[in-house]
Amino acid sequence: MVFQLFSLSSKLSTPFNRRVLTVRYSLIHQKVNWFTMASSSVSQASETPSNDFVNVFSEANKIRTLVALESRGKGFRIPQCISDKLIRKAAVLIPLCINMNGEPCFLYTLRSLKLSKHRGEICFPGGVQDPEDSDEVATALRETQEELNISKESIEIWSVLHTMPTATTLMGVTPVLGLIKEPLDTETLKVNPEEVEKAFTVTFKHLCDKENWGHTQLIKGFGMPIYKNMKVYHPPDQYSQPLGLSSSSDDEDPGNQQPRDVRLWGLTAILTHVVLEALLPKTYTRRTSSPLLKFSSSKQSGPPGQGPSKI
Repeated sequence: MVFQLFSLSSKLSTPFNRRVLTVRYSLIHQKVNWFTMASSSVSQASETPSNDFVNVFSEANKIRTLVALESRGKGFRIPQCISDKLIRKAAVLIPLCINMNGEPCFLYTLRSLKLSKHRGEICFPGGVQDPEDSDEVATALRETQEELNISKESIEIWSVLHTMPTATTLMGVTPVLGLIKEPLDTETLKVNPEEVEKAFTVTFKHLCDKENWGHTQLIKGFGMPIYKNMKVYHPPDQYSQPLGLSSSSDDEDPGNQQPRDVRLWGLTAILTHVVLEALLPKTYTRRTSSPLLKFSSSKQSGPPGQGPSKI
């Protein structure tokens, strides 16, 4: 299940409820604020950062990463005026893993092309919190097992990040950072075809390469990262343009049998950026100093989380 942050650009030119626009604009502002604080605080971690991919999941780098993320979390809290508008809770797992070539990766899913909304978009596994779920971690693990058949026992939970508000659904999404303990072969995963079209990994090396970076600017003054050049999937010909896929001329050719360029954006891209910057602050050199990004900082802080550290 995917939660896209920004779908306001198409609505700005048409009349709609002014109060809803104000709330959603505030949600975007808070998300940009969180995004900036996460990036600016990573360098404050005191331990020597890892600068290669070999030791990225070592215990020492794990501790340094969590310290970096925690320093960001101390300054972020959703204002009451926004949290009161959130009508549902959800959680996603940010799955770190090692592929069969021994490379560190993120695990992503492509939403089923059968779905009526957000089909073909890239996301992390996750979904709406059930009444039976004890907390956000339980939600993320349950959804991951339902979508990808990856058991909770095979995942080491690292941390719980602060809840993120979405602009389009007024939902509070809590990211849960975890490591899949064993090397992962996505071709052997038994995905749920009703929710997932394909599961795939993208290496940290690919995501750290500047040639694979881009940005979106849906509202003047607000830009967010995207990642591109991920030719991991070729959808059936009857689906011409899922939202997560590029629109190059090659992709529009129904006879083209090459994988299409899947692009990563929205909330999933933001979380990817934040985690990469914490894990690999020397190797991953992308920063938020772009003039497209304008922020203000919050001095509010929330109470400490329970269970895994909430950062």
